Amino acid sequence: MLENNFKKKNHIPIRMCLSCRKRNHKKNLLRIVKIKGEKDTEIKVDTKQKLMGRGMYLCYDLNCLKKLKKIKPKNRGFLSKMEESVYNELEMTIKEPNIKDVIESRQISSKNI
Repeated sequence: MLENNFKKKNHIPIRMCLSCRKRNHKKNLLRIVKIKGEKDTEIKVDTKQKLMGRGMYLCYDLNCLKKLKKIKPKNRGFLSKMEESVYNELEMTIKEPNIKDVIESRQISSKNI
């Protein structure tokens, strides 16, 4: 009988920050997602990491956000411009006073990366 052993029990997904290019556990990064509609494309901040669509990841760091504005992510998989409102939402999410508590609660050791 064949068993479904495709997924390892202790597998932790690793993603790369779009701006600083450092690898980290998925739970430790902020997700930006591109959602394709019938007429237009929408880019959103996905704090719960559940939205369907093409995702990119960013560190919870203002320096990474500043660098992201410079590199223009349309060259890195999104193929559409990010509006200033998305940058503002990212900045507010990173600056949230309780965001450090959220990060620490989800923090996974990055020693094995």
